[in-house]
Amino acid sequence: MKEMSMSETCPYFQVVGSGPPVLCLHSSTSFSVIAVDLYGYGKSPQWKEERMLTLNDEVALIEPALATYDEPAHLVGRSYGGAVAMACALLHPDIVASLVVYEPVLFHLLYGDVPCSAEAREVWEVQTSVRKNMEKEDPMQAAEKFVNY
Repeated sequence: MKEMSMSETCPYFQVVGSGPPVLCLHSSTSFSVIAVDLYGYGKSPQWKEERMLTLNDEVALIEPALATYDEPAHLVGRSYGGAVAMACALLHPDIVASLVVYEPVLFHLLYGDVPCSAEAREVWEVQTSVRKNMEKEDPMQAAEKFVNY
């Protein structure tokens, strides 16, 4: 964690983690920010179960962080974090004050009402391409296709 305050005209702020920046701006009453590393990221453990990791498993991982407060939390999530935040809100509506998600990764929802839609086919083609690259042991190409999509 980096703490910075450059002068009387610059605000105090902290930088935690890596990757694209997310700037949290508080309300007039301020708030506490909880940044959780999900399974396999930062200082959190790798997923070690034989079965596939689920969103509910990720919710169970973050529950202790949410339990440190006596009031509902405002959840903000992007991409996979958005999907986890949505799952948390569904499982624990009593501890979620609000929910903000950006690009939540819930592609399976595209296959529900119109499984052959152009959007569903597009996602299917990307995931098939990524899997083929992984089978060829080319994770960099797989990651490039996923990230670019």
